[in-house]
Amino acid sequence: MTGPSTLHMHVLVEDFHQLEKFTNEELYSMKGITKVNSHILLRRFKSRTGLKL
Repeated sequence: MTGPSTLHMHVLVEDFHQLEKFTNEELYSMKGITKVNSHILLRRFKSRTGLKL
């Protein structure tokens, strides 16, 4: 495989500080993670179930 790989994930956090902490301590600590792009939703339009970290 060539080119960048993409991982799409949803993370539910209380505030920007928790998002920054998750990004720095969890994502960047994983081998091979060199870049992270974040998109922040300000409002939910539909309900989904998932795991809260």
